[in-house]
Amino acid sequence: GGGKSLWSQYLLYFAFLGAGFMLIEVSLIQKFILFLGYPTLTFSVILFSLFLSGGLGALASENWLAASPGRRAALAALGIASLALIYSFALPPIFDLFWAYGIRARSLLTMGLVSPLGFLMGIPFPTGLKMVKENLAEAIPWMWAVNGITSVFGSVAAVLIAMVWGFRWALVAGSLSYLWIFINFSKESLPLARSGSMDKTRAGSG
Repeated sequence: GGGKSLWSQYLLYFAFLGAGFMLIEVSLIQKFILFLGYPTLTFSVILFSLFLSGGLGALASENWLAASPGRRAALAALGIASLALIYSFALPPIFDLFWAYGIRARSLLTMGLVSPLGFLMGIPFPTGLKMVKENLAEAIPWMWAVNGITSVFGSVAAVLIAMVWGFRWALVAGSLSYLWIFINFSKESLPLARSGSMDKTRAGSG
């Protein structure tokens, strides 16, 4: 029973992570195309900012002194959900304010806006893998697969949501995906993370 519960919990974690990441990424690209004016430039600036800041976030997460990997993932997810929600409503007035600036200034502003979100988005995936490794190591390949599949669905969902309601609401949907992670892992993951440590301690003492 406990094994099945862990499987379902982690499968949902990586599913929401994959879908949420792509909902936010695709929405940001589409919204910033209007601001920067050049699709190729927008892709380059957004992806560079997300990957660079995400890599730094993943690196920093190794030394983050949170109570457990689960709590670390939950706090990062809350930060992502909050920023994405703020951006979904704050970006249009920001764009209006800086519309007259040159393309270099707008590109730098884009990097400045995207990088804090990217930094936080770099934390939940490696942290989730650490949780799975501690508690259900044989499931790691499945988590990679689920994350990849739901990333594709997230990309499609972003476009479908945008066609009906607009990319603002696709960004809100991405925010809700990370909010689910926060709600479920801010409490339940603490004993899960400890259980892995306790197993190691018992193995060492045996």
